Order: sequence, then structure tokens, then C-alpha cells
Amino acid sequence: MAEAADEQLVALVRQVLPPRTRPWIVQVVDRHEDAGADFVHNRLFVRRDWRSAIYEDGLFDVPEFRSIKRFFPLSVKRLESQLLHRKSQRVLTDLWEAKVLRRGTRFLTSLSGYVGRTTDRNWIAFHKQPNLAELAALQMMRSERAKRARAVRALKERNARHQAVLGERVRLRKYDGDFRVSVDSYVRWLPPSLADAYRLCEGGVPLIVIENEIIGLVPDLDDRQMADLMFQLDCDAQRADASRRAKGTCGLSERDSRN
Repeated sequence: MAEAADEQLVALVRQVLPPRTRPWIVQVVDRHEDAGADFVHNRLFVRRDWRSAIYEDGLFDVPEFRSIKRFFPLSVKRLESQLLHRKSQRVLTDLWEAKVLRRGTRFLTSLSGYVGRTTDRNWIAFHKQPNLAELAALQMMRSERAKRARAVRALKERNARHQAVLGERVRLRKYDGDFRVSVDSYVRWLPPSLADAYRLCEGGVPLIVIENEIIGLVPDLDDRQMADLMFQLDCDAQRADASRRAKGTCGLSERDSRN
């Protein structure tokens, strides 16, 4: 027998479940089998323990693996995991039989199925078959871990590439090692403590010192920062090379005048 839910439960259910033109009339039931939705009369039947069993346990919004569909449990019943007997299964999952609302691209549907969740509570999925619900949760976890691993590898490759470019710049430099630049030109890329130490250098910091130091800072810089840094280094390297050539010209002129 259904009865009206208290005001707090009504507000909570309306907050997390898909809205309708008219607010849901929320009623509570004691049996799992009685949970569901009456779309004609705009009534929603949720299990009496909905707040503790679903909302507080984080089961109120469940995705379907590789789908835009979302599932909103109205009642859940704990089951024994279908994967526990597999010795190779290192990550355990929790499993519930569920009465849910399904939100598709246009309509809401009331149906039954199963919710699987990894025991770390981070990955959750819905499926009409119990073992597939658990496998879907595990697959979501593995997909995300693989994505993160790819991102880490890509970042390492990017850092190695930038460091190689900077190292090659130092090796092939054409300017004098004593050419100095203002630390203020590089303060936005340098750690504050290092920038403060360089400010103590009289007459500025040797550009070669900056270029060597920057190689170790590559992992802390994003692509935009790296692009701005390379532009600044190019500008200073051109100035340093011009200064070197100017000194060479002056040296030749002095020798010619003596001769």
C-alpha cells in the first residue's frame, strides 16, 4: 500500500530525479516490487528507505556504459556479486537489483534491471543483466585508467621533446657565454626562490644559465607557457648573437687601425 511521502523526502526526490511539467507526486512503498512510476497520474513510488539506501549511498544517478542514457533508482535490493567466484577478479563489485526511471533522448521509462558498482564506489553502471552490470562498472574503471595512463605517457613524451629542443639550443648556441639578461624577463617562468637568487647577480643573469635552468622546469610549464618562453629565448638569443657579431666587427676595426 502506497502512502504520501514526508515533505523532506518529496523535496529530495524531486531534486535528483528528472523533472516533469507538473511536479512528481511522491509516494512511498514497502515492497521492492511496488516501486515504479505512474506517468498518467504523475505519481512516483519509491521505497521507504530511498534516502538511506539510494541517495546517501550515491546510487541515485547511474549511467549506462557507452550511452547517454541515465538511470534513477526508485528502489534497490542488495544481491550477491556474480563475479566473486572468478579467482582472476582482483577488483570486487557490489550488485543491486533495481527499479529505475530511465531518461533517454526524449522520454522517461520505468523498468527493472541491475546496478553494479566497484567497491571503491567510483564506478557505477546499469544493465538489464546482473553480471553485465558489474562488468560494465569494471569496464568504465579500466577505460578511465587507460585514458589516464595514455595522458601520462603523452605528457612524458611532450616533456622529453621540449627538453631535447632546449638541450639542443644550448649545445648549438652561437652567442657568448657571458651575455646577460634581466631576470625580470623570465620571472614568470622561474620559481620565486630561484628568481630572487638571480636578482642578486650584478648586471643580470647569463643567458646560458637561464637556458640550462629552464630545461629542468619543462614539466611545470604548459604548452602556452612553453611557446611564450621559447619566443623570449629566441629574442634574447638574437640579441646575444648580434652583440657577439658587433664585438667581432669592433675587434677587426681596431686591428685594421693599428696596421
